[in-house]
Amino acid sequence: MRPISKLQPPTSKLQSPTSNFQLPTSNFQFPTSKLQFLVLLLPLAFLAVFYFFPLAAILTYSFFPNGTLDVSGVRQVFSDINFAGKRSSAR
Repeated sequence: MRPISKLQPPTSKLQSPTSNFQLPTSNFQFPTSKLQFLVLLLPLAFLAVFYFFPLAAILTYSFFPNGTLDVSGVRQVFSDINFAGKRSSAR
């Protein structure tokens, strides 16, 4: 190992970090053929069936149990002392 006093600075010039900066470009193109459209549609259909449809059913069941908007469950959760972070001194 060389002693620290004999170390030389790098010989190359330091460049500004933004000197060669370019924004990334996107190569996305809208589908032009039926096959490209079907390939794009397949993951969207999967998300619709297995994510968005169950999510909509859960939210409908939670917020509209009798066909009308009911937020009493949300109000109950946010008014709970333990949820708010205020511990009871009885414990």
